[in-house]
Amino acid sequence: MVKIKFLGSSTSPKIEAEEILEGKSNFFTGSDPKKWHINIPTFRSIVCREVYPGIDIRFYGNGQTLEYDVVVQPLADITQVRVAFEGSDGIRISEEGNLEIPLKAGEILQRKPLVYQTVNGKRQTIATSYGIEKQGIVAKGTCRLLPRCIL
Repeated sequence: MVKIKFLGSSTSPKIEAEEILEGKSNFFTGSDPKKWHINIPTFRSIVCREVYPGIDIRFYGNGQTLEYDVVVQPLADITQVRVAFEGSDGIRISEEGNLEIPLKAGEILQRKPLVYQTVNGKRQTIATSYGIEKQGIVAKGTCRLLPRCIL
């Protein structure tokens, strides 16, 4: 098992659910109905606001995969974002720029970061790559003076 930690982040970000979906979830643990959880609403995404000053993190499902976006507001400093993966040793960056996280049961692959901003209704890509530092995984690139970036 691997645990993702956002280093130096807020310990109490505001958490918001976005776009309720039609489906409901049910969790039946054991035979005691008092421990069951039924008709739990589902949402398109969950956003953690101000994980770092001016930076939100949006979690969402994409098929069978959990993904997240780092949303950087104008003038926020993307270099604040540092990610550590507990439960893995020997993290590396592939020739393609993907982050390879080896585990005992296999490997987690995080694709090369895709960073963009929308200006006048058009998506513009910003060159970015992963960097491995003693303090954690970082995105190498800049969004600091741009209108709004999505990592």
